[in-house]
Amino acid sequence: EELDRALRTRAADELPIAVVATAGTTDYGSIDPLPQLAAIARDHGVHLHVDAAYGGGALFSERMRPLLDGIEHADSITIDLHKTAWQPAAASALLLRDRAGFAATTGLRVAYLNPEDDGEAGYDGLLGHSLQTTRRADALKVAATFLALGREGVGAMLDACHDLARHAARAVSAHPRLDLTTEPVLTTVVFRYRPRTTTEPAAVEAINGALRRRLLREGSALIGRTETAGAVQLKLTLLNPQARASDIDEMLAAVDAAGGAEEAEEEHHHA
Repeated sequence: EELDRALRTRAADELPIAVVATAGTTDYGSIDPLPQLAAIARDHGVHLHVDAAYGGGALFSERMRPLLDGIEHADSITIDLHKTAWQPAAASALLLRDRAGFAATTGLRVAYLNPEDDGEAGYDGLLGHSLQTTRRADALKVAATFLALGREGVGAMLDACHDLARHAARAVSAHPRLDLTTEPVLTTVVFRYRPRTTTEPAAVEAINGALRRRLLREGSALIGRTETAGAVQLKLTLLNPQARASDIDEMLAAVDAAGGAEEAEEEHHHA
């Protein structure tokens, strides 16, 4: 409703470039209501772009694919295959509904890279379409992965990570000292440590931040961190399909122990 209102009430000299929907936010894996946004964008004649950098991998999974219903109506999509297909960091893709969208060119031609007569004969490079002249052949690695594993194989790896996230969420919910912030959608789990000795907000935030640094100093675990409305949140980004539920349990136990150690240190300091 808010998007539709914004488009209907815009000033005559305001031209929206695009409606940008997110499919898989970095922290929670949240996915915007794609079918409804597509309908609104279509009604107003506005380009719909879907940022599926993280969530796009759900398309490889039979289980998670329904989360992206409506993405087929997008005019353009971005997906980062290094996030959910185990590819090099530069292996991202921009997909356009209309091939003509790729027709734009910088017009750059250099005699030693893409001479005009070579281009006319079909032997052209990508210099005219990019400012990046030197690049790795990451597309070859993507092709090799899908030739070797197929969509089903990559999807099974993603499902294994999704299983880990669901196990982690259950374990956090059952733990007396941990609070689950929200149910996981994809493969991230966001939670907090609840101290035994204090409920004072500033102290709770300080302990959650400090326990993570303690684990780093010890070399025990690398726990992610984010914030929601100023509250420190701990975060697991689970993208190793070979990890086991027992690894998650050990990591949560380490979080609990580090939190307890931070509380004891704080008490000793005040004493």
